Amino acid sequence: MPDAAPDPSGRHRIMAALLAVSDAIAAIMLAADLLVVCGSVLLRYLFNAPVEWSDDVARGLMVGSSFFGAASAVARAENLGVAFFVNRLPAKTRRVVDAVGGVLVVVIACAAPVGIAIAIDEAVNKLLPTRGKPVANMW
Repeated sequence: MPDAAPDPSGRHRIMAALLAVSDAIAAIMLAADLLVVCGSVLLRYLFNAPVEWSDDVARGLMVGSSFFGAASAVARAENLGVAFFVNRLPAKTRRVVDAVGGVLVVVIACAAPVGIAIAIDEAVNKLLPTRGKPVANMW
């Protein structure tokens, strides 16, 4: 939000604080993912002692890190791949593309919980590939 003007109501400070928290969570999750993966690899190859749960935990940490990082990037309008093309459009077209993009973000944000609920419902009785225990026990 470098282009945003300070808001006298304090909304700007709240947004900046939320973005800092989101960035910190993404960084912590990524560091934890790195530790889990490196630890698992070292234990497997040095001591022939694989960690059964490491793949599941690493996958969850990577997904969480991706979501928090993506949320921060969207809040700052830092999607470089899209910005490269959008910045080359005329001003009127750029406003339309920005509006359509905003609508798509809202639609996807509203549809995601529905898809997540369906996936959770279908996965409750499935077994984890590494531990052979139900997915529901993991949560």
